[in-house]
Amino acid sequence: LQGVIDVSGRPSEELTSITQEQSIPLLGLGKYYEAGVDFNLEGFIRKALTVVTSRGCRKIAFMAAQYLHPGETSDCDTVIRVMHELNLPVNESWIRTEWHTSYQGAGWDTFRQIWFSSDKNKPDALILGSAAFGWDLQLALRDTQLRYPHDLMIVSAADKGLSPTYTPPPWPRVEANQARLMSILAEMMHECLSGKEPIPRKQYVD
Repeated sequence: LQGVIDVSGRPSEELTSITQEQSIPLLGLGKYYEAGVDFNLEGFIRKALTVVTSRGCRKIAFMAAQYLHPGETSDCDTVIRVMHELNLPVNESWIRTEWHTSYQGAGWDTFRQIWFSSDKNKPDALILGSAAFGWDLQLALRDTQLRYPHDLMIVSAADKGLSPTYTPPPWPRVEANQARLMSILAEMMHECLSGKEPIPRKQYVD
């Protein structure tokens, strides 16, 4: 074994320990690796905001999964900062990253809390940190009798080249090109195995 490319999003302690003991490179996909590739969160947020604001939306909510951001608020902080920079009104109770996609209906619970927190003040747009929440949101729209996009504009992050068995939600998606990400990781590993130091050690990709 000469190197490891881990796309789980978070290296286990065991994997980190093994690669350190063997002095072999560990590259990963996500923020928890010293070297590898990460998504440009701010770039995604700005693109998604462009989509919703171009359709006249000003009251914007954001939802993402807890398991990607345990105990952290950095993603929420980024969303809030970018919205302030664009002079958009911010309701911090609508910026949420606290549920896990393995909990059935958890996304719906979070959306329900946002939607019913006020009788009058409701979001007119929702940005999703992952297309994986699409099914929950489609159920939520049906249960609340919301009409998309008339009552709520939705945009989600997604991966380009999704599985043909996956039916994507019927709203706009900002897609990450997974093939490009894997190509970059392979190039970085080739440099490592050639005795070179990848520069930069962390690349950020839209």
